[in-house]
Amino acid sequence: MTAYSVILNGGNGNDRIFGDAGDDLLNGNAGDDIINGGDGNDQAFGGLGNDRFFLGAGNDQVFGEDGNDLADGEAGDDLLNGGAGEDILFGSLGNDSLIGGDDDDFLVAGVGNDFLAGDAGNHYRPLCSSLRIWSR
Repeated sequence: MTAYSVILNGGNGNDRIFGDAGDDLLNGNAGDDIINGGDGNDQAFGGLGNDRFFLGAGNDQVFGEDGNDLADGEAGDDLLNGGAGEDILFGSLGNDSLIGGDDDDFLVAGVGNDFLAGDAGNHYRPLCSSLRIWSR
């Protein structure tokens, strides 16, 4: 079991959730949420709604779940999983894994050795080096 410095749960509305510099567990739940993890190794779950994630430095995990989500891993080796919906995922700095999920997604690798995976739908990515792509 992971020891989190902060556990925050949003409600059914449009929430703004801010973690701290430690390892946070952030749950948006329903609504169009803005989730900012700050530094640390964070886990963030969007739930239902069109959510925006900004995670800061650290090895973070984002699960957008249902909705058209935007996620920026910023610095660190991050896992960004958009889930269902038309998602925009930015790897930014570090060796990141970007998983588009269902529907049409826009995946942007950053600096580092990134892995991009699509699923059902069309997936777009700009040209870059050090990139591995997988799609079904």
